[in-house]
Amino acid sequence: MTLRTRWIAAIVIAAAVVAIGWNKWHAMPPAAARASTVQSTTPDATSLAAPPANDAASAKPPATRAKPLTTPSHVLPDWRTPFGEAVATLHEYAEAGDNDAAIELSWRLSRCTEHELKIAERSEQSDRHDIEQEKTNELFTPDQRAVRIKNMQRRIDEYVSQREACRALSADLRADWLGWIDRAAQSGNTAAMRGYARVANQYYNVEDVRNDLDTAIERRDKSRAYLEEALRRGDAEALRDLADAYRDSAHPTIYPLDPAKAYAYAYAGTLAGITRGNDLDETMAEAARSLDGKQLADAEAAGRRIYEKCCAKH
Repeated sequence: MTLRTRWIAAIVIAAAVVAIGWNKWHAMPPAAARASTVQSTTPDATSLAAPPANDAASAKPPATRAKPLTTPSHVLPDWRTPFGEAVATLHEYAEAGDNDAAIELSWRLSRCTEHELKIAERSEQSDRHDIEQEKTNELFTPDQRAVRIKNMQRRIDEYVSQREACRALSADLRADWLGWIDRAAQSGNTAAMRGYARVANQYYNVEDVRNDLDTAIERRDKSRAYLEEALRRGDAEALRDLADAYRDSAHPTIYPLDPAKAYAYAYAGTLAGITRGNDLDETMAEAARSLDGKQLADAEAAGRRIYEKCCAKH
């Protein structure tokens, strides 16, 4: 049995046993060496220490465009800008070498992948069904039903508008949606490295992975490498992303569920002064429920080591 066949067999099995499937997918060995793949430097499973430094220059995939991205120099369109207009503006700025525009362009275009459009279409169909049900829902007054129907219709209109705006874009631009943020990450922009890891993995279940196996593995490995490189460069926000990656096992993500590592990275984030919201506290509280006293103490000690290695001197 070939290595590829073993991968596919593992994921087919995982479809039947989903909880096991997540870990099987995460545990798959990296795909065969590809010229376009960043070499992952995932920490040893027995260690909670910070990821080892890797040679980013030699590990990066080749850039897909000749012109390197440089320092941002434009005011980017805000959320009120019509989608097509925003994409056109961001595309122009990104081509001119604006890293921030390249990152934002990939985020906007991520809504136009076939996968995301199918999800939006299913949501639209669900809302249309719910509107019909709502018309005779005796749990609410007529005025309340009218408000609920109005809200559902607004979502439907947004789905339709988004689909039409995406379809109006060129096929090449839609197909290269991830290339912009990847290129910004290759230039050394740590925000792009972290952003790639968040946006690239558009896989919600084992079936999604099985249907796009090679790409899923490539993006998983590159996401790991980018997060580790961002942390090595002292970007403390990568601590939050790593904590989230180890916390989230609801669908296939970058790493398998690991409460101890989630706690360690979240704790390191608090030491680094990351205070936006209370998500780090929530992550630690959730992880702590799965750890005994010794495991919790070990995770906290690991978090201190991670912080000292990545961020104490920055």
